[in-house]
Amino acid sequence: MYIQDNNDDGEPQEMKEIKVKIPIDYHWKLHTLKLTTDAYISEMVRDALGGYFGEVFAQDEDEAETPETA
Repeated sequence: MYIQDNNDDGEPQEMKEIKVKIPIDYHWKLHTLKLTTDAYISEMVRDALGGYFGEVFAQDEDEAETPETA
């Protein structure tokens, strides 16, 4: 499945498909969410990764802005 995504300026963003291995418990949880929310697993994973990377990059920016004290 190909999901069209847009970047910050509204332009389509190139998407790359990858394969990952996840624990079976996560697979069952994703499948349960799919059945209860009518969302595709790929969309849920993309949203989860977007949230994760948003937090990671926000932490990196906070650390870069915080002056080091000796």
